[in-house]
Amino acid sequence: MRNRITKTMEWQYPNDYITKDQLALIDILVHNQWKRPIYFTNGAPNENVIGLRPYLYNEGFAYRLLPIKKNTADQQPANQINTLVMYDNVMNKFKWGNMKHARLLDQQSTSLFYPFIINTFLNLSRNLAVENHPDLAVKTLHKYD
Repeated sequence: MRNRITKTMEWQYPNDYITKDQLALIDILVHNQWKRPIYFTNGAPNENVIGLRPYLYNEGFAYRLLPIKKNTADQQPANQINTLVMYDNVMNKFKWGNMKHARLLDQQSTSLFYPFIINTFLNLSRNLAVENHPDLAVKTLHKYD
């Protein structure tokens, strides 16, 4: 994606006011100078990402802020995914805890966790197929199963 790196990130701030947490985020953006990655949780509401969605790329259960703007002419799926990084995270790095062998999962856990799991694996496998990695897409679906 190097050919799509932007020199400046331009976005529209969505509100007429600013909260302390949004001010802190802006301060991080100004002073970070790309020395450390900036991540947002999958469930972050739009007001928490202050209009940066066009620059957020899914890497599993988090979105990474990258100075890469989506090319609207692309035939890529709607979700912006850093596909090979996400594949490595999902297939090799994530620790799933005791979810697989748990005897009982409460309603809160199942209603919050399973939609994330389904979307993560389906979006990843779809992007792998679109980016000409069908063998990795099949491995992803097998791991999901």
